[in-house]
Amino acid sequence: MEKIGELGPQEAEGRASTGSMKDRIFKLRETLDRAKRNSAGYSESGGWTGPFDRHLHRFLDKLDGLFEWVDSHHPSRREQFGRTLARLDPSGLPLARPLRDRRYRAWNEMSNFFQKISHHRSSSGIDEFRKTIRRLEVFLTNVLLPTTFDDLDAIDALLKESGHAS
Repeated sequence: MEKIGELGPQEAEGRASTGSMKDRIFKLRETLDRAKRNSAGYSESGGWTGPFDRHLHRFLDKLDGLFEWVDSHHPSRREQFGRTLARLDPSGLPLARPLRDRRYRAWNEMSNFFQKISHHRSSSGIDEFRKTIRRLEVFLTNVLLPTTFDDLDAIDALLKESGHAS
């Protein structure tokens, strides 16, 4: 379950070429240390007391850039799950937010169940385990192989009933 939300090959390649979080944080730390050494607004005894000079400005710009990079290269689990659902959906259309949120909650609940068991933080009976495996199978089947015929039949029946059937 953990791996299904991972990035595709092109996205993963793009992520790898942009550097690691650790490298970016070390560079940011160097910028902060430089700002502390050179800024008139910083002292070891008083910390940051003013003024807002170019050294502090440069650090804040780098900090802002780091957060932009994190947002674009390290999406939240919810965002990653949404992208995965969109990639797996044969229609290629984004899901409505309520449906996407409902699916995410179901996925997250099952994922947490399996993680707790695999990390020995919880134990469940075989019946509960089988039940959750079955829920996962149904979930994946609905996402990967949606059956739309029943939906289309229901829509046709509603149209016919309303007198708008073609």
